[in-house]
Amino acid sequence: MAHAVDFVLNVMKGLSTSEPVLFQRDGSLFVASEQGFGMVKNGLSPLSDIKESEDIISRWDESSYDKKPVFKDGEIDYLRDICFGSDDKSFSLDEIAKSAKQLSSLKNDGKIRMVRHGSQYHSHKYGYAADGIDVYLLEARVMDREKYVQMIRDKEIEMINKLKDSEFGSKSRLYFEEHPKIPDCVIITPRIAITLPRPGSLEHSYVERPDAWTEQTRMTHEPSGTDSRSILRYKEMNTFTESPYRVSVKINAREIGSNNWEKLTQVLRNVVNHISRELLVVNSYMEYAQEFVAGINAIHNEMFAKNIEQSNQWKAEARK
Repeated sequence: MAHAVDFVLNVMKGLSTSEPVLFQRDGSLFVASEQGFGMVKNGLSPLSDIKESEDIISRWDESSYDKKPVFKDGEIDYLRDICFGSDDKSFSLDEIAKSAKQLSSLKNDGKIRMVRHGSQYHSHKYGYAADGIDVYLLEARVMDREKYVQMIRDKEIEMINKLKDSEFGSKSRLYFEEHPKIPDCVIITPRIAITLPRPGSLEHSYVERPDAWTEQTRMTHEPSGTDSRSILRYKEMNTFTESPYRVSVKINAREIGSNNWEKLTQVLRNVVNHISRELLVVNSYMEYAQEFVAGINAIHNEMFAKNIEQSNQWKAEARK
């Protein structure tokens, strides 16, 4: 059986100039390099239940106003670029690239670090300088990387098997927009975004241009460890549509301009070359994605066979 996580791992390896680094943050697996990142939305949770993992917080320092974690020897360098700051739960491509570069410079010990944050909102009404959030670390654990990836594969199978027995959406025309049972994945570079098995748009502030982004675009990520939010906004899936799941590729709609023809020509040539190379990499690993998506579509088509048949009848009648 093909797995979405293997598609993400292989595509990121093909896109990257060095070996991508892996870490889990707030319930999602990140596969990152200086060229971009992939995210498998449903990682392992709760962390405390993963018996194959080890707690890397040796104790909590409560001498200050808010308690701080004290990590085991040798762990702080691996965690510094994974953990969020104290007042933000978003990130950018540029920040991911810098983190990946730093993590790549460390010893590859064959392990993956997993962290979970908490957050709370504070208001200027209660004495704060401005409205905002406080972000803090709740858990940090480490485990063997290969074992982790295999557990992600097993979780994908478990999630897909649960879909077969699920009644979710059976009484509705549409699936719920953020249903946690779908093993969604995304890969983002400065030029393209790949999503599977559901199509999605970036969840950011450019409402008028949701399919445009830069290396500095802030991407939201819910640090509660739940599946309620992610960096993408997903479309609702119509239960009257046959095989709606797919691999979706979007080209960055960011505007490119210049008042110099030669400079613009060179910029456009570079963009086309980069996009062509990245699309070739994606296409070379489509066998993983195709089999994975086909499995979910088969479940969908069987679960909603009556709806699909009815939709086909309506279309046939409309053509008469």
